[in-house]
Amino acid sequence: MAKDIATANSEEITAQLAVLRQDIADLTATISTVAGNKAASVRDTAKEQITSQAKTAADNASLLSAQAQDAVRRQPVAATATAAGIGFVLGYLSNRR
Repeated sequence: MAKDIATANSEEITAQLAVLRQDIADLTATISTVAGNKAASVRDTAKEQITSQAKTAADNASLLSAQAQDAVRRQPVAATATAAGIGFVLGYLSNRR
């Protein structure tokens, strides 16, 4: 009789362990899915932000280029003198090394 109870308890524990293993496997799969979805969401958000910032930077660069071209057209002598001055400073700095 004691052996029968021990065997029944052993079988019950084995069954409960099998259920527990399956529950852990299911939880692991769920966590993996949630983590994958979160990673995809973060990746998409980052991609959208980078695209937006790149467009803003390109727009700003175009605007600055247009302003620089306009300034050169309005004051060509000043633009030439500025470019020469910058070239002189860069040449001086590069020869110091």
